[in-house]
Amino acid sequence: MLVIAPGALRLPLGPSPGPAGYPPLGEGFFTQSTKRSNTSTMANYREEHIRNNRRLARQVVGAAALLLALIGLFTVLGWIVGLVRAALDDTDLRNEYRDRLYGMVMLDPVAFDDVNSVDEGVFKQAAIWGTVYQVQNSGGSLDQYERDPDTGSALIPALEIDTYISNLLGPDYQVTEGTFSTAEFVYQYDEEKQAYLVPVTSSVALYTPTVEKITKKDGQRIVTEEGAEAAPDAENLDDTGDTPAEDAAAEG
Repeated sequence: MLVIAPGALRLPLGPSPGPAGYPPLGEGFFTQSTKRSNTSTMANYREEHIRNNRRLARQVVGAAALLLALIGLFTVLGWIVGLVRAALDDTDLRNEYRDRLYGMVMLDPVAFDDVNSVDEGVFKQAAIWGTVYQVQNSGGSLDQYERDPDTGSALIPALEIDTYISNLLGPDYQVTEGTFSTAEFVYQYDEEKQAYLVPVTSSVALYTPTVEKITKKDGQRIVTEEGAEAAPDAENLDDTGDTPAEDAAAEG
């Protein structure tokens, strides 16, 4: 009979030791479970971080694409508006007709509906002063023309006068070269030089044309002149384009 004295048998408290190389019995299960939980949490955190980064990258790329699209849209709209504005802007054409009509309007001719009912001298006079205007408007002067030795008048070739009339009334309108007179002046024609004698000091430029709009109707271009601006005084043009009063002030 085995008798165990009191206190002789002592059992270790806590988990029993396990086999060599293994954790104690009763601890290994719980310790291994905690490590796996931490690893899983960190993995989930990294995946969530990666997803957030990808989401942010997509948002940045999307915002940049939207910005570029808006810039492109406004650029195209601006380009279209510019084209439409350029197509509707006829300022250059109105200025061209203003210069073309200058010689016709400057002496305030009587209104007419048919060019054949108007004395051709009116158109030749308009062509003479229109040519002078174009020369001076382009920076030239009457000094570029030959002068008549007797009168000092500028000799403007008839070819330039005919060209001006052709541009004004069309190539079908023909004029007869020769001396002519109007209510304002008498214009001598030099047969030998084939040129008109134009005095370098004459009262001209009573009015200047103002072309308001240009329209088309039945294949014809209609130039509307709302009114002519009256010059302050009748200008007396010499070969420099100055008035006698300006010349007197310069000499004084």
